[in-house]
Amino acid sequence: MWCIWLKEKNYFFFLYKKQKYLFLGKERKVFLIDNPLKGKFILSNYKSKKEGKDKFSRVANITFDITDKCNMDCIYCYAYTKKKKKIMKFETARLMIDFMQNNKDYDSLSISFTGSGEPTLAFNLIKKIVNYAKKGKKPVKVYLANTNASLLKKEDIKWLAKNNSGSITVSFEVLEDIQNFQRPFKGNKPSFKKVMETLKLFDKFNLEYGIRVTLTKKNYKKIIDCIKFIKENLKCRLIKIDPVSISGKAKKNPQLKVTMMQYAKEAQKAYEFAKKNGIHLVIVSMAQRRKNEFCKALEPNSFTINSSNSIISCPAYAFDDNPKSNPFLFGKIDLKNKKVIFDKNKIINLNKKRVESLKKCNKCSYNLFCFGGCPKIDYSHKTKKFIPPTKSYCSARKKLIRYMLVNNRID
Repeated sequence: MWCIWLKEKNYFFFLYKKQKYLFLGKERKVFLIDNPLKGKFILSNYKSKKEGKDKFSRVANITFDITDKCNMDCIYCYAYTKKKKKIMKFETARLMIDFMQNNKDYDSLSISFTGSGEPTLAFNLIKKIVNYAKKGKKPVKVYLANTNASLLKKEDIKWLAKNNSGSITVSFEVLEDIQNFQRPFKGNKPSFKKVMETLKLFDKFNLEYGIRVTLTKKNYKKIIDCIKFIKENLKCRLIKIDPVSISGKAKKNPQLKVTMMQYAKEAQKAYEFAKKNGIHLVIVSMAQRRKNEFCKALEPNSFTINSSNSIISCPAYAFDDNPKSNPFLFGKIDLKNKKVIFDKNKIINLNKKRVESLKKCNKCSYNLFCFGGCPKIDYSHKTKKFIPPTKSYCSARKKLIRYMLVNNRID
């Protein structure tokens, strides 16, 4: 691949469909090179968030992984374990909120609710936590991060419309046969109709939401069909797509796996169709644009608390309470002594997962976008270290990044 990275000047050239482009890192702009020798550039309408100090650095991002119980039986559940399921105690949430309300490092709190299971199974607890948090001195924003949208009642949706600060992510495969196959209720009962009933109520009460579709071998070529269905039947105009992670229950179904190159190819097709139809399609595994890390799992102001009172930086690892196998577990809520405790050594180790610490990634021009990739994927349980992504994974990601840059699509 024709690509030159001039790091000291923070720009690089790349080739896309036999045309050469220049990306200026500092200005965050893309140019089509008409004639490299004469230096004639055509400006692309590439836009990005302003660089500089992170205005959210004074916000404590608290995610309550409120339960690992679930009413569905998804065939690829990443959080599948045989351990006894439970719901978070209110005291756990109260201690964490009090700790952050009294912490001088933060001016405000952002509280999200998610679950290794289905968070709305404990909706009354969610409301109780929110009411308590809002009594504190610091301002609080509330987010229901994700749900399978099968349990919420009309009064719950009204409450969310009033209290939720942003878009809710609904895990939903959109197409009836795929939803009922991949995300059935317990006992293999169909879930499609119930979820659709809830989404119609979301639309009725103008609740902002996006739909997250997990792509497997069964549906990765049906993204455009999903877009058509949503446009025709729902008000939602935000779709997130992500290939299935072969972990948890999916290990028993490895045939579900979609390669990153297959994902990249279908995602590009879907992008063009989505744009024409007024749908914002987010390629979740493509690229993030944080300053030094891929995602919130490595941000010093992000804390996920699970129902076992562990403090974890990566929500996708919230189901694992074993500090030996979970590199993202760096603290706990001590209910007996009413304390919040952090493991400083774990925090130091997490801080080492930076693109500059991965030799292969540090030399790569595309690290401005992926920052070495997903920490969850990059962690080796064998070596107990973070390692660079595989060659095939990188090739597919680079293909997507080039497409997104040229077509003005970096999210």
